[in-house]
Amino acid sequence: MVKEGKKTQLISIEELFRGAFKLYKKTWQMLLAISLITVIVWRIWQMFLFPGLLVSMGLGSLVVGFATGNITSAASLGIVGVGIIALSLFVVFEIGFLGSAALILAIDAHHKGKNPTFSDIYDQAWKVLLPVTIVGLLSFLFEGIGFLLLILPGLLLVILLQFANYVVVVEKKAGLSALQKSISLVKSRFWGVFGRYIAISVISFLANYAFSGNFLLLLASQTVIMPFTVAYSYLLYKDVSAKA
Repeated sequence: MVKEGKKTQLISIEELFRGAFKLYKKTWQMLLAISLITVIVWRIWQMFLFPGLLVSMGLGSLVVGFATGNITSAASLGIVGVGIIALSLFVVFEIGFLGSAALILAIDAHHKGKNPTFSDIYDQAWKVLLPVTIVGLLSFLFEGIGFLLLILPGLLLVILLQFANYVVVVEKKAGLSALQKSISLVKSRFWGVFGRYIAISVISFLANYAFSGNFLLLLASQTVIMPFTVAYSYLLYKDVSAKA
């Protein structure tokens, strides 16, 4: 893990914030629309669909069990319920992956001076949805194993894999190749990336926490902050890539 030198010093946190804000202003309407779709779908599932399915399927299996005295039927209904919940969660994750890809594509395009339409961005996002999904699931798997073993390995993997989606969308790499590229990039400037990651994470957490008592304000906060953090991370990814 390389320390930063004067000639290879990464873009500063201040420059990242300024650059992210500048990118945000260029295409704020598109970014907010993409972010809003993603946030609303997740919130609807989290607050209404998941509890509803959990209660209905759980109560349904109990009712069947008591009414028929057939434990097998109740268990079968419970298994079906788990399957439906898992399927709904997968759909929500896919919408999230699609939104993540769309945000990166929109930011990348405007950073390169292009001006794509909303339809253009989602057409491109659909094309990379499968590799983004695979990389996302692999990241969750490795990070989850890391957290189960010890918290520190999980946190380390979160840092090392933070560029994986950008590698998939911008460089068109996939699977383990994208994960390896992210790890290689972060390791080349680990402490610089770590400090900048902590900075945006703390600010995002505090901003969302400030509105956590009001659902609508929290929804608005998450919708606004998500594209900014993606723009910030995109600029960091580009800078590390150029200096690795």
